[in-house]
Amino acid sequence: MHRTNRGDYRSKRSRSRSRPRGSGDGGAMARYGPAPSSRDDRRFRYDRDLGRTNSRYEDRSRERRNQNYSYSGNRSYPYDRHRRVGRSRSNRRSHRRDRQRSISRETYRHSRRMGRGGRSASTDYGSYETSSYKGGNSDKMKDLSDDSASHDDTIGSYEGVPGDVIDNRYEILRDAGLGTFGRVLLCKDLQSDSKKDIVALKVVRKVEKYSESAKIEANILKHVNEKDENGDSLCVRMHRWFEFHGHVILVFEQLGCSLYDYLKKHNYKPFPVDSIRAYAWQLLRSLKFLHQISLIHTDLKPENILLVRDTESTGDRAKACQRKGNLVPPAEDFVKLIDFGGATYDDESKSGIINTRQYRSPEVMLGVGWSFPSDIWSAACIIAELYIGELLFVTHENLEHLALIEKCIGSFPVEMVANADRQAQKYFTADRSLCWPQGASTRESVDHVRKMKSLEEIIDGDDAQELLDLLTRMLAMDPKDRISAADALRHPFFKGVSIEALHG
Repeated sequence: MHRTNRGDYRSKRSRSRSRPRGSGDGGAMARYGPAPSSRDDRRFRYDRDLGRTNSRYEDRSRERRNQNYSYSGNRSYPYDRHRRVGRSRSNRRSHRRDRQRSISRETYRHSRRMGRGGRSASTDYGSYETSSYKGGNSDKMKDLSDDSASHDDTIGSYEGVPGDVIDNRYEILRDAGLGTFGRVLLCKDLQSDSKKDIVALKVVRKVEKYSESAKIEANILKHVNEKDENGDSLCVRMHRWFEFHGHVILVFEQLGCSLYDYLKKHNYKPFPVDSIRAYAWQLLRSLKFLHQISLIHTDLKPENILLVRDTESTGDRAKACQRKGNLVPPAEDFVKLIDFGGATYDDESKSGIINTRQYRSPEVMLGVGWSFPSDIWSAACIIAELYIGELLFVTHENLEHLALIEKCIGSFPVEMVANADRQAQKYFTADRSLCWPQGASTRESVDHVRKMKSLEEIIDGDDAQELLDLLTRMLAMDPKDRISAADALRHPFFKGVSIEALHG
């Protein structure tokens, strides 16, 4: 069975087909969450004029914020070598825009100053056993209690040196990546009973809005951990947080790479259905727990689901996957959910924009208010992506996004359209049908939507009929009709799945 996806988004400046996803200033927290955001900074918008079309698009990619973006489906040029059509890798997820969270992490001024420096934790954050660290002489270790300011760069990010010790406890092994929020450091806990107890330190920049937002995230994680003492929720564990010479530091357990990184490493081949079943069950288990304590994650995506261990399978399982054209899954199908910087309690105001574009539910785009079902929609998009190896909805613009959803799922409920906010009403005609294709900006955009397949055509494997039924329920257009996480866990697709069964 051949699984494909649609669409291509390409930077004018970056023409490389294999540019590392995390090579920019964002991405450093692909493992432990992107930069914490100020609550009142969530509606920050940064528009760019796109070529001769003079169109204006909202871009929230931390990684490529300083670049001029072109969407190949919205060109007025007679020819461009980066059009969707005729490219062997035109659908690569790493080339799309607007793939980061919708909440702005950086003002334009700081973004310009930060540039594209630093490595990404999502691409350069291996386990302790495979790192280049060879151990250190304790007599030569330098405690930073008195002069940490000398280790800050010009924008307040901490620059750690291997062998230094933070807070008389955490010996730096290596830099795991730089992000707009600050830096991630891989460290050894000197106060741990285990000599190999490695932790990840999220060191927030010495900037007030980031520090305050990090404290909010820390309090949410503390609440999550207190409600889940045994770790049954499969959410990342925060050991503690503290302040160190103006830096807020969050200490996390060490985990493996994200599902996105694993897909990318294996050239975006789809996961086998058995692995998808395990990941989907664990993700829904995490959502069930969060929703029970009235938390909405708001930023679900493969980058925020980490493998506990990312060692590849071997033997018969690996050979079977290779024969089917699937990627070779990890030896252990255990994952954890991360990034609670944008998590919101259900009793808070829920009228703003949330989620990374491609995982955004229709109720968010229509402005009718969102709650727990928006997480279910995002989870369904992730599960479908693991099955096809690529994004389910390839787009960066609301009207085209709505058209893709309608082509894949079905028409929007009349009541839902009637309750849409004033901004979203422009996407519909007087009889409350979607203004498509007459509202499309280009013919290529129309062609892109025309090529979109129905969900039944996308999830078409003989071994995936129960998965199709589950996704149909999770992608119900009306959030009131969408299945809950608790009910989804009882779906026949997960028959026989349990923590004990996963441990095998």
